[in-house]
Amino acid sequence: MTEQIVIKLNEKKFKPLLDAFIQNGHGLCKSYSECVEKILFFHYLHATKKVEQLDNMSEREFVSKAKKVPPAESMMNFLKEFEEYLKTGKLP
Repeated sequence: MTEQIVIKLNEKKFKPLLDAFIQNGHGLCKSYSECVEKILFFHYLHATKKVEQLDNMSEREFVSKAKKVPPAESMMNFLKEFEEYLKTGKLP
């Protein structure tokens, strides 16, 4: 299934990113599907899990507050960068 996702989202652009995650992951990921699973889970926790040490904010909320950027604006900035990456293949 993950290979289908990689191909569908443009293998030329996303395969190198997944390869980099696998190479730089210190052995945490051995396949594309395992890599995608961990990335999705990390993002889910980053965006939703409340952390006591961060005054019961998620890491995403904490970073948004520190940057003085509302979460919705932060998401829009991400989507703009993502669209630019899809067009150019260059990381921001």
